[in-house]
Amino acid sequence: MEQEHIQHFAEESDKMLAEAVNFSIQLKLEPDNNKLINKIFRILHSVKGNAAILGFKKIRDLSHSIEELMNLFREKEIVCDEDTAQILITSIDSLRE
Repeated sequence: MEQEHIQHFAEESDKMLAEAVNFSIQLKLEPDNNKLINKIFRILHSVKGNAAILGFKKIRDLSHSIEELMNLFREKEIVCDEDTAQILITSIDSLRE
């Protein structure tokens, strides 16, 4: 795998995930905002797909798990409150590391 592809993935993922953290902070204030939920989901889906292509299984798996949390928000099975928002933000930050 070329170092250039890895570097591009790292840079693009970091930008997208930083945006996802900002959206997550907003979501805590607007827990019923489906546009925010969908934006975060799409970012995670992109990161997951790119990680899978590059063979980064841990990133793929964690992204998938966070997507599942977003689906719970979408389906109104849980609400994005202070606790779940912190889990979401911490999980996204873990992907950035």
